Amino acid sequence: MCRKWRAGAAGLAIALSLLPGLTGIAPAAASARGQFGLYQGSNNLTYAFGLTPRYAVQYYGWGLPLQVREVRAAWRSGTESFLELQTCEYPCDLATSVSLSAVAAGRYDGYLTGLARALAGLGHPVLMTFDHEMNGRWYPWDAVDGDVRTGVTPHLWKRAWDRVTSQIDSIAGKYVTWVWAPNVEVHASSFTPYWPGSPGGPGQDVGEQGLDGYLASPAASWANTFAPSVAAIRRLGASRYQLVIAETSVRPADCDAAEQIADLVRDARSATGSRGFLVYFDAHQWRLSGAMAAQFIADISVYSGS
Repeated sequence: MCRKWRAGAAGLAIALSLLPGLTGIAPAAASARGQFGLYQGSNNLTYAFGLTPRYAVQYYGWGLPLQVREVRAAWRSGTESFLELQTCEYPCDLATSVSLSAVAAGRYDGYLTGLARALAGLGHPVLMTFDHEMNGRWYPWDAVDGDVRTGVTPHLWKRAWDRVTSQIDSIAGKYVTWVWAPNVEVHASSFTPYWPGSPGGPGQDVGEQGLDGYLASPAASWANTFAPSVAAIRRLGASRYQLVIAETSVRPADCDAAEQIADLVRDARSATGSRGFLVYFDAHQWRLSGAMAAQFIADISVYSGS
């Protein structure tokens, strides 16, 4: 049975006033900034939302040059880019994938050097990750992609991570913070073998620890989706790293979706602390409904201390 959506009248009024197309959006409201990240499907770092996100996601198929104009425009608007580098082209599958062995052996250092020089030329910070959700079963850099064994091992993935991060950091390390971003272990394998360091010790070029995970059913919650993996990831880096929720969403078809949003934001804040954030995947079949967006804005405003 579905619970009733619990947003208070004041919080709902604020949220609705920030949503375009509901009550209109004033310039002052549009400039409000929230402690969250956002992806909305266009992949050009632009968005239509009632709060300016602190971070916006842009996916990079292998070989794609830095989209300098878009990254700079986002920065000028108050948003830092979160660039997700992937060893595949579009569509991202085995047919378009790039060999991790070749990456680890340095055969793509030319591409990485060019990317690093463009990043250094920005003159401002960005977040980056490489081949996220490496412990899953749905990407060509995972050990299994669907029903196909890829030949990728944790050792090979870590060699590729080391090559990519060290090549870029040798030129643009001043500006890049690397987010190591496995999937939560629900419906995936353990991410511990993919930690680019010794358990409990520092990770190679890791700046922040991230977790990707979706509330994909009415029964899904922070407690049964994220909490066990939060405990596991903290054992890897001890207290060295800021934890962030690097990608998440709630299934709009769930009758409890707005309530799940409220719980997700509250528990993410508790787990990541005042310096943490979550990145919401607001695209495709995961696109926020109006009620969900209102709930998200009301709760993320509290998360952000606004």
